Amino acid sequence: MTTTALRTRTVEAMGTVFCFTWCPGGTGDGTDRDVEDALRAASGDLAEADRVFSTWNPDSPMSRVRRGELAESDRPDIAAVLDRCRELREASAGWFDPWAAPGGVDPTGMVKGWATAAACARLGDAGPAAGAVDGAGDVATLPGPGPDGSGSWRIGVRHPWRSEALAGAVALPAGSAIASSGTYERGEHLWNPAGGPVAARAATVCGPDLTTADAFATALAVGGPAFLPVLEAMDGWEGWFVTPDGVEHETSGFPWAR
Repeated sequence: MTTTALRTRTVEAMGTVFCFTWCPGGTGDGTDRDVEDALRAASGDLAEADRVFSTWNPDSPMSRVRRGELAESDRPDIAAVLDRCRELREASAGWFDPWAAPGGVDPTGMVKGWATAAACARLGDAGPAAGAVDGAGDVATLPGPGPDGSGSWRIGVRHPWRSEALAGAVALPAGSAIASSGTYERGEHLWNPAGGPVAARAATVCGPDLTTADAFATALAVGGPAFLPVLEAMDGWEGWFVTPDGVEHETSGFPWAR
């Protein structure tokens, strides 16, 4: 298998662009019709996630929960996401904390990764030989040989000061995920649950699933050197961050492509 077999499709949702990449010809049916059906279903899922969880839309169910107009128990979909947020708050030693957000609980530090992972699962149901979904830099990949048969994907990490450049590239094992967070693109939209400034200009986390990676990237961005040892102690998880003054830190096994 070579990278020339790759096909791509973009979908606009949640205020950003999701890019689906796949190689046809897997062990499942993997036909064009199967993939088209999967893309259509994934697009619908992303639109629904935006409708439910948008904190920009004052009429969304999530906004109503934040204002106390709607009980969490009235929306099983929101309750499930917030339960996962509680698990990740504990796993991150409190550095990922949607309940510390101004204006009420805000799960958006996890929702994009969660929605991207679900979209990748939809693509996987179609049975392509290899596949990945990139939701604005948060990437979930399907298990298998990868796009070139090496068992990995080469994923660029955006440079935190130069949008046209990369800080580096990661050799990401197929079936795993990578997520990034920071202030380099959207400005000061993060909050530190411990108070004080956000620790990182940019942070990237790699690991087994994108929902967790997205939350941990937020935790690493806000906690920086306080969260890095927590991540280092976890099997299967690696992280890198750069401070606002340009000092880089990373876990011992961060998988930079060499």
